[in-house]
Amino acid sequence: GTGSFLSSQAKRLGIDVEEFGDYALKSKNPVKIAARCTVFAESDLVHKAQVGYAKEDIIAGLCKSVVLNYLNNVGKGKKIVGPIIFQGGVSKNKGVVKYFKEILKEDIIVDENTSLTVASVESLKNVTVSTVKNSKIDNYLKKNGIKTKGYDNTRDLVNSLGSNDVAALDDYSYDYYIRFGLRSFKRIRTLDMGSDYNFALRNIGDNEIFNDLFSFYLTFVNKDSLISESYRNLLNYDSSNNTLRVVLSSLAIVLMALVGFMTYKILRRGKKYNGKLSKLDKLRYTDNLTSLKNRNYLNENIPRWDSSEVYPQAIVIVDLNNVAYINDNFGYPEGDKVIVEASGILIKTQLSNSELIRTNGNEFLIFMVGHDEKDVITYIRKLNREFKDLSHGFGAAIGYSMITDEIKTIDDAINEATSDMKNNKEEIIK
Repeated sequence: GTGSFLSSQAKRLGIDVEEFGDYALKSKNPVKIAARCTVFAESDLVHKAQVGYAKEDIIAGLCKSVVLNYLNNVGKGKKIVGPIIFQGGVSKNKGVVKYFKEILKEDIIVDENTSLTVASVESLKNVTVSTVKNSKIDNYLKKNGIKTKGYDNTRDLVNSLGSNDVAALDDYSYDYYIRFGLRSFKRIRTLDMGSDYNFALRNIGDNEIFNDLFSFYLTFVNKDSLISESYRNLLNYDSSNNTLRVVLSSLAIVLMALVGFMTYKILRRGKKYNGKLSKLDKLRYTDNLTSLKNRNYLNENIPRWDSSEVYPQAIVIVDLNNVAYINDNFGYPEGDKVIVEASGILIKTQLSNSELIRTNGNEFLIFMVGHDEKDVITYIRKLNREFKDLSHGFGAAIGYSMITDEIKTIDDAINEATSDMKNNKEEIIK
């Protein structure tokens, strides 16, 4: 979510995100930006721009705050020493690299060849992956929400790859093509789908003699040699011979191992999440207009939510449309009326194990625990229907982000949900 966040701020400041780092390097007096989450950072950035701070000082301050946010949250309590490798799209931002060097007083190694780091299947969410159409790898990626571009066979896939494309292949195909069409490509990550190469025989009862003979044969052959020979035959076939293509493709399906991507099981624990406030905290943590929890509550609970081991979690961001327009043309009481109506809808439709927070004038944050992505999407659709009936009929834009393990922080999810909400708002405007 950090790259998306910086890209949004670059657009807000009227520059290309590729120029972000160069601007930061020009700064002599970086300003302090509150980057605890996107809500506060954007508000602070707008304020600093309105006050008159130089653009390069604001950008440098934003880069520095991203570094401090990482070190204070992800790196909290850890001593970070060299060698230090900085990967991912944000590593291309010279300003962020500069402040990591200055604060850690260590050299930072940046991979100049790639901005894509694959730690798990979820890392590919914003990437289109080239695959063999309808293969188990293709179906596995689609099942995990990854956008794929399918090809009829591995040869067509390899021949169609551009310099910036990402492909998912099984190990044997990769090892063969790395000598030919994949020479300029590098292996980013090898993951395991949990399936080994194996032989399958249907209707054993009708083929008992063959089954016995084949089983006896397998005890005398080298499995790896057999697989390699099958691949050699498969990959060098004459494409004009359709009969041969069918035979060899069938053989490949029987012999091919599905080595691809790591899977892990997300265990839903039966714990209940307690989000109740004590009487003493109600005044401090309650929004006066809507009676929902406020920004103070969000600030103080982010560390507690980050340390929770109850998954899945979700962050939903709701942004009411055109409240400023309503205030300017109909008066602030009308704008407040829309905000109160929206809070009433949120209270009426609230799901169990969730918290409702008003983070600023026209924006709400919903923290949910124990609800899978299907539940969250269904809930958002219901909210969209309800918000259509708000006074003045402008509705709301909604975005969300799922947290399924300890790798993604609450701040990451807030950034991702905010970016998703902004994309949806742009679609509404269009």
